[in-house]
Amino acid sequence: MRGVVVVVVVLTACGDPGGDGGRDGSTGDAASTCRVQLSTQAFHMCDRTGTGQVRCWGGNMFGPVGDGTTTDRLTPYTLTIVASHISAGGNHTCALEAGGTALCWGLNENGQLGDGSMADARGPTAVSGLAGASTIATGGAHSCAIVSNALMCWGSNFRGQLGDGTAMRRLVPTSSQTTGTIASVELGTFHTCALDTAGTVKCWGRNDLGQAGDGSTDASKLSPVTVSNLAGVTQLSVGDDHACAIASGNVHCWGAGARGRLGNNSILDQRTPVMVALPRPAVHVTAGGGHTCAILDDASLWCWGANTVGQIGDGTTMDRLVPVQAMIDGAADAQLASGSTCIMKTDNSIWCAGGNPNGIFGNGATTFGATPVPMQMHPGC
Repeated sequence: MRGVVVVVVVLTACGDPGGDGGRDGSTGDAASTCRVQLSTQAFHMCDRTGTGQVRCWGGNMFGPVGDGTTTDRLTPYTLTIVASHISAGGNHTCALEAGGTALCWGLNENGQLGDGSMADARGPTAVSGLAGASTIATGGAHSCAIVSNALMCWGSNFRGQLGDGTAMRRLVPTSSQTTGTIASVELGTFHTCALDTAGTVKCWGRNDLGQAGDGSTDASKLSPVTVSNLAGVTQLSVGDDHACAIASGNVHCWGAGARGRLGNNSILDQRTPVMVALPRPAVHVTAGGGHTCAILDDASLWCWGANTVGQIGDGTTMDRLVPVQAMIDGAADAQLASGSTCIMKTDNSIWCAGGNPNGIFGNGATTFGATPVPMQMHPGC
């Protein structure tokens, strides 16, 4: 796989008529220009407005911005598609049009665009044989979509991240061996986890650091396994080599522990979930590459893990083995990229901290900082 990948999925705000906690809703107002979804994983970012307009910016080496070039963009580019959902992967992007038609673009060396080829695409291209999808997610070099409560995945599979019982790369969508009704799916670089409607989490793919959460460390899980000692989960997030979930307001994390990303005052890997000590109940958690953030019920943001370029947002560049409060209030949602954190506030403004080498902040600059700065192209609602 070309490029470095760090993973996290969706940031939304501005109303939640569907009752999904604001993760994938819309304002319900066709005239609104409110930014309702922001998605990033590595070095590029995309957003989707209340009218379904899609814009992308940042790192564009393989065309994930979708502007027909491979030149980085420091400010947003507006695509011609209208989407109900977007997901920015490692070096590719996918979107759902109205009716569930899936489109992907960018790097395709492992078939992560799902069009039956391995040719890169610098603009949206249709995923083969996939219709009626309700959500779509992208990882390092693979993608998945929920279709009628079943999970379809495609792309890289050498660690079993597609969950179809094999390690064969798939150029078009194939059924994963999941059971139950899938509520959400989250993709890491080489592993995948899904949350079902019963509040159970299952993971598969790379597992040498305990990413599957079932107590084992075999190299790969080709089929889904249930995460141990975790029930009643209401929200799930998968990072590069770790994952976190919320159950009864408590954050639990498992997998790679390097740089303190599990938040348990340790750098050791954990094969089963460990609880993160937070001062108040959490309402949202986001796992990134080397760091993790949670929003608490008072709208404060707490982060932990790698902080080399200030991505924790606490004004320092010191790694944090336990949660510390970021220097921002009124957080409604958060999105973690490669060495950066972007926060949507309750006033719908978006602020970012950390690294910005490819213009992922979208404000025309490539500067970075250890305290959050506003993304000036976001006027709010």
